[in-house]
Amino acid sequence: MAAVQYAQSIFGKTKPMMASEFSLVNYFENYLGDDLSSSFLTDYPDPGEYYLDGTGKRTALGFINYSLSFGGVPSAEWYEFLKSGDAEHPTWFTDRALSQNGVKNFLALSEAFFSSNNFSVATYAMAQNSRGILYSGNPANPYSIQPWPLNALFCDSTCTPNPTFNDSLNLDWIGDFWAQQP
Repeated sequence: MAAVQYAQSIFGKTKPMMASEFSLVNYFENYLGDDLSSSFLTDYPDPGEYYLDGTGKRTALGFINYSLSFGGVPSAEWYEFLKSGDAEHPTWFTDRALSQNGVKNFLALSEAFFSSNNFSVATYAMAQNSRGILYSGNPANPYSIQPWPLNALFCDSTCTPNPTFNDSLNLDWIGDFWAQQP
């Protein structure tokens, strides 16, 4: 919002604009240090010390890196990871995806925002294309990473290919994407 307001202050509100890509990666960066839930660990126990992040905790970042390191996990396991949670946040990912009236419609809200602000193009990531683990490089803040694998419509890096050789869908985004199609 602030970037759009800044651009409009320079170019005015009537000139068409474009957003080369918009996402929630900065939003989800705040949750990479969340512990994996006990229910998820019961259903999908750590096969070693693979779910550990750089701090030695079993966190969302640790599991994302595990899935990236081993060529993905079955889509059912990825979906359970995204839906797992604790008492405060019943689901790690899905209850944090921006919603309106209980409906997860981040892309619809984005479409309305961009249309009302004279954008002619705004693109969103289709595939993860995240080969290799996510690494901060900042020992003081090991979770200072943009988690691109959470952003895309399809999970081609964190999920193993499904039997039809199509990429698995990244939970929550695809229905909203299909709803935006003319």
